[in-house]
Amino acid sequence: MRRAPRRGGLASLCEARRSVSEPRSQPDPRAKRGGHAQKIKDYKSQIGISYLWEVYRDSGVEIDVDGAWVEGGGVGYGLVIRREGKEVYRAGGPVPADPDLMGHRQIGGEIYAVVEALRWCVRHKVPACTIYHDYEGLEAWATGRWKARTPLTKRYVDFLQRVRDKVQITWVKVPSHRGHHWNEVVDELARRGAAQVSVPPPPPDAPPSKSPE
Repeated sequence: MRRAPRRGGLASLCEARRSVSEPRSQPDPRAKRGGHAQKIKDYKSQIGISYLWEVYRDSGVEIDVDGAWVEGGGVGYGLVIRREGKEVYRAGGPVPADPDLMGHRQIGGEIYAVVEALRWCVRHKVPACTIYHDYEGLEAWATGRWKARTPLTKRYVDFLQRVRDKVQITWVKVPSHRGHHWNEVVDELARRGAAQVSVPPPPPDAPPSKSPE
């Protein structure tokens, strides 16, 4: 008479332990897209990581810009300029009470930060700079990838056309709120500025204000 196989014995227990400690691997759908290096790239893209040493070069003139809008408040901007990795200038506050800037909320602050940064470059005869930004439109309008359709974006593109022979711009998109030090700094400057009261814009023929040395 044949006995039925025992259940719950040592062999079954070992088998159960193996099934827990060694879970069955699932096929990685990214494996066909370039192996290990591609997996790392995909993973970094998914979680928004771009390591600092892959972004900031600490070479030449580098500028971080940002804008902010506070509900019930106003629109603010922030910028930090570094030369060879060392901060040389920063600015932030409410944007002028310009209807176009105010109407675009945070984007108005982003645009104003770029304009103020490039004005600084022109005053200091900086021939080239790298602008780090977290809003895609700043570069897209500048390069023509996006068509300028509103009065503000048309003014923005017109300004860039007027300074392009004086300052060569390299655009670098960085993910927002991912721990990039300078991006966090300009974000804070912009948010503080948005909480303040905007002032009337200067007349069109007014000379640019001098930056502190």
